[in-house]
This record gives sequence, C-alpha cells and structure tokens, in this order.
Amino acid sequence: MNKMEKSLSAKIDLETIQNKNELLERFTFPKIFLNSGNLTLPDVSIECATDLGIIYEALQKNSSIPSSFISEVLVPMFDSTGKLHPGFLTGAFTLWGYPPECLRIDYKFPWSDRHFIGSYSRVFLNIQFEDGSVSQNCDYRYNQFIGIDYCVPKSCGDDQQMITLMKSIIKVSGENGTSHSPVCNAENLDDQKYELKYQGYIVIVFMGIILGIGILAALVDYFLLPEDSINRKIPSIQLFLSFSLYQNIKEIFHVGSSNKQGQIGPIHCIRFFSICWVVLGHSFSLASSFLNNVLDLMLIIKQLPTQFLVNAYFSVDSFFFISGVLLAFIWFKEFKKDKRKVMSVQGWVLFYVHRIARLTPPYYIAVVFYTYVFHSMTSNMPVYLIQGIDEASPVLYCQRNWWTNFLFINNLVHWKEQCFGQGWYVATDMQMFIFSPLLLISLSIHPLAGIGVASALFFGSSAANIFTLYKNHYPASPYVTGPIDPMWEEDPDDLRSYQLLMYDAVWIRCQIYIMGILVGYLLQMKPKMKINKYPEDGLQIYLKPILKELVKKEVPEQDQFKII
Repeated sequence: MNKMEKSLSAKIDLETIQNKNELLERFTFPKIFLNSGNLTLPDVSIECATDLGIIYEALQKNSSIPSSFISEVLVPMFDSTGKLHPGFLTGAFTLWGYPPECLRIDYKFPWSDRHFIGSYSRVFLNIQFEDGSVSQNCDYRYNQFIGIDYCVPKSCGDDQQMITLMKSIIKVSGENGTSHSPVCNAENLDDQKYELKYQGYIVIVFMGIILGIGILAALVDYFLLPEDSINRKIPSIQLFLSFSLYQNIKEIFHVGSSNKQGQIGPIHCIRFFSICWVVLGHSFSLASSFLNNVLDLMLIIKQLPTQFLVNAYFSVDSFFFISGVLLAFIWFKEFKKDKRKVMSVQGWVLFYVHRIARLTPPYYIAVVFYTYVFHSMTSNMPVYLIQGIDEASPVLYCQRNWWTNFLFINNLVHWKEQCFGQGWYVATDMQMFIFSPLLLISLSIHPLAGIGVASALFFGSSAANIFTLYKNHYPASPYVTGPIDPMWEEDPDDLRSYQLLMYDAVWIRCQIYIMGILVGYLLQMKPKMKINKYPEDGLQIYLKPILKELVKKEVPEQDQFKII
C-alpha cells in the first residue's frame, strides 16, 4: 500500500467514522451559524458580521426577523448546504451541496436597501481533524481532506474571509484541553468566474468567420456548383470550396479510400483502438479525482482486467509509432520518385514548411480558444473546487506562456506552468520530427547506416532512461497507485519533474518513434520482404507458453501490482 492509499484509509474504522460523524454533525447548517454569535468584528468584515448576526438572530426563539427571511433565505441555505451522506468509508469525503438553489437567494431587507445574496463555498478540513494552522497538515500532497459545501452570505464569500470565518467557527478539542481548527482552505464559486476580455472576443469573431465561410462554401458547393462545372477548376474557387463543411464532413465519413493501394491498412485499426484507449484512460483518471467512492476504485484497479486502463499511457506510444511509420513511408515514397528533388535544399525546406502549415492552424486555434474563451464556459462548477488546485492557474499559465506552445517547446520551457496540458504531445512529436532527417538521410544512404544511427539513438535513449529512473527513484509510470520506490515516495512533488524528465522528454519517448521510422522504411522499400521461417517459429514456440500462463495465472490481490 503506497502513501496515497494510506492517506485515504488511515484510521478510518468504525470507531473513527462514528467520531467523525459526530464532529461533522456539529459543522453542518444551522449549528455552525449558531456558533457565529461568538464572533467579534475583527474576525470578518462589518458586512459579513452584520449578515451573520441576522442569521443568528433568525435562528433564535421569538426572533424579530421577518418570517419571509426564514422561508426565502434560511431554508434555501440549509437545503443547499452539503450534508453528511452514506459511503464515508469508501471515500465519500466531499459533502456536496446544490449551488443553483444557493445562488438564487437574493433577499431585500425591509428596513434598508441592502440585499442578502447567497454565495457558494467549499471548506476543506484535515480528515484527521488535525490543526489546520500547521502547514504540513494542509499539504494536499500528504493529506486527505473533507470538503463541506456551504451556502453563506455573499459578504462572507471570498476565499480568505471564508477561511477566517470558518477557522473562527469550526473548532475541535485537542490534547491538554486546548482547541484548534482543522480548517485548511476554502474555495468559492465566484472565484471561478472568468470574464471574456477583448482577446476572447477576437478569437470568437475569428472562429465565427471561419464557420461562416465554411457554411457559405457548403451552400455554394451543394446547391450552386454542379459536380462537373468548369468553374470548380479555377484556383480561387478551389480555395474557397476547401472550406466547405459539406465536402469536409463527407470526406471524413467516407471510408472507401481507406483500403486503396498504397495505404497501410492496419494503421487505421491501430489509430482507432489508440483513440479509444486514450479516451478511456483520460476518462478513468479524471473521474477518479472526483469520485465519492475512491477506495472502491483502489480495489478495482488492482484487478488484472483493469490494467488496460491504468496502463493507458502506452496509447501515446502507439500514436508516436504511427507518426514515425507514416513519416518514413511517405518520405521514401517521394524519395523513390525523385531522389534529387527530395534531398535538395528546397526539398528539406518544404519538408518542414508542409508540416508547420498543416499542423499549426488547428493547433494555434485550439490554444488561443483554451486560453481566452474556454474558461469562461466553466463557471459555477463545484466539481472544480479542489484542495491544492488554483482554478485561476490555467488561465494565468496560458496568458503568460502561450508562446511556448506556438514554438512547440512547452514540454521544456516553463514546463511547470504549461498552457493547454495536452499540447506536450504535439511539442514532443514536433521535436522528434525536426531531428528525423538524421534517420531518413542515413537510411537513404544505406540500410546498415540507418540501422547504425537508429541503434545509437535507441541505446542512448535507453541509457538516459535507466540513469534518470534510478537516480531519481521514479515509478514505472505516472500512475502513482502502483508500486513506488520508498525513496521517491518521500517527496511526491517529484511527480512534476517526472513529467519533464521522463513522460514528456523527447529523448525518452523517441524510441517508439525510431521503431516507427524503421517500420515505415521497410514497408516502402522492402514491401515483399519475408521473415525467415526458423526464427519466426522459434519465437512462437518460446512466447506461446509464456503468454498462455500470463493469461491463465491467478494472482493474489495483494500481489497483483507486482506483475505490472
């Protein structure tokens, strides 16, 4: 059991859960606001203290507060605040509330012009109810937290004031009769709001223009220009019709040309399963961050049938392999047609220009859309209220470091603050493409020269891989619920350096790309090559019983990680 599992399951037994239930009941609405009567003004703002005083007064017997305040404010606040629910033993550590009901609260006081407005926050408590003023107890890398959703007055809603307020209200008894607050942090939905700036409107207008041209071109393509029209041969018309949504969608869904001569049929199969693998792997890993039964998940991922999910990182390698295969296959196809043209200065300039012209438009649009538009669409989403994660960080990272994506160096420069995290793959693939002529030229000179260069690069990458792995005590993959070297486990922050030095590193990931280039070369230059029968039969005899035993073997649950 590694540190993540220990942090989730430590001290969670029947006695502990009973004690925690009793404590958590004290922290729910309305009991928590009954404690607010002991607050002094220096703890919170005057407006917040005023609203808390009104709530406190409304909760008393024979209160002079209008009954409309109770029905329109207190009842929705109570109903929308998170409550203890079943499943705490399985990791249900977030007491979810209901934001829309809370955010609809807007009550005008009869005796003044002030409005009482609802605000939705999540307060994070150390799961062992240890002192939240000790920074180590609130480090999200080493601790698990209980998240309680509260509907509070908007005057109290900003993060810092909410922390101050809850630290003042939520207290537990410690040793020697002293008391402390287990509150570590608070996150407010209002802080998620990202208002569109002029850059966002520029992106929207630009994308709208492209969409408009695509629709207009589709109408012309389908209704106005016959298929045999001579006007379709005019270059300007061809350029315009290239935006046609009708034609582009038609070509995307047309699969008749996938098996035509000169194409690599199995590539489509590899690509399909790789896409499914990527989607499943990301869905699994992202969902695990928000599940309320995460301890059940820990048991499931130890079973052999789920290893294709926790090892979904290899789906990236299959895409690198495809990239290398297609690069070599297409390049050597042109090489066979005209060696001089392909090997000329102009040929190599076009080699890079074609790649950049084909890749950059959609990628750049995706980056600027993510930077300036996407985050305005993720407001009022409590699923993003996570301890240790600053919801403003992706926006700031992109506004500062978008240029690293445009230059395809985001996996190397400012890598701790990457914009558009998925872009690491594009950067790594581009960097491998830039240096691919080392292999292409050597293979074009002589196959043995190419194999020699490929072997040198491959073994150099392997040496760097082994050295980095052992020097830093890295795990086999970034999926940290697997086996972990105890020396690495003491500093989980090294997972970020793992991303730089192992997972995103072009000098590590290039191995499968090199294999792809060699396969692409053989498919183009040696299409009729036959494998010697005797080595092939020998490998089958050797591997079949091993694969058979791996499939049949039943592995005890506690040992299942050992075979990964």
